[in-house]
Amino acid sequence: MSCCDKEKLFNSGVLVEHVEGAVLPPKDKWEAKKGGYVVIECPKRIPCNPCFTSCPTGAVQPFEDINDTPKIDYAKCTGCGICVSRCPGLACFVIDLTYAEDKAVIKLPYELLPIPKKGQKVKCLNRIGEEVAEGEVIAVAEPSKDKTYVVSVVIPKALVDDIRGIKVTEQCKANVICRCEEIEIDKIREWIKRGYDTFDELKRELRVGMGPCQGRGCRDIIMREIAMATGQKVADLQPGTMRPPVKPIKISLLAEDFREGEHR
Repeated sequence: MSCCDKEKLFNSGVLVEHVEGAVLPPKDKWEAKKGGYVVIECPKRIPCNPCFTSCPTGAVQPFEDINDTPKIDYAKCTGCGICVSRCPGLACFVIDLTYAEDKAVIKLPYELLPIPKKGQKVKCLNRIGEEVAEGEVIAVAEPSKDKTYVVSVVIPKALVDDIRGIKVTEQCKANVICRCEEIEIDKIREWIKRGYDTFDELKRELRVGMGPCQGRGCRDIIMREIAMATGQKVADLQPGTMRPPVKPIKISLLAEDFREGEHR
């Protein structure tokens, strides 16, 4: 890869080589450390320090300036993975090289659906999202207050410096149509089959279209479902009652209009 290509990738957010703030643990200690060490790949100076504030052992050293890149005291790192779930930039990983002769374990942050399960085979991705190997999930740590899962995956030891993500091949069964009220397509179809074949009827029963977006995200999809189920054209269906304001507006604007009305 040319220097120009590396610069383009780095500027797009892809870390292509180890630089200050993104270094690997000392190799001699790393290969013998049961439980592994944290690897923090955070080379940009930004105001962020959850890796330090969440570390229970003080392995991530105090920041002189909140914009500093993290520095690690490997003598204190236990490989617990707490920083993996707390890092908002998904830049923390734990890698254990002692798992097997040719296999390692990497603890990865994961924020997608479906959530992988223990024993599941997953596709391992390199830094630019290409599939480079197959791995096996051996543990999934659910978040306590953060919404970032920590997934432990067995990977080829030769690829520990490249693998930084996974892809679950199983499709997510939950297909949410009304995101405001978290209503899935299967539930909408079920109620249409029961005879609730107008938008207003579904709105009263399921609350679709009653969230902050007022149906702008789900109305068209639901109308198409009704049309397919009833054999009608979407253009012939009633779109349902739309209550003002049709478009969200700030309360401050309403208050300003009210104040102006007082002076009339």
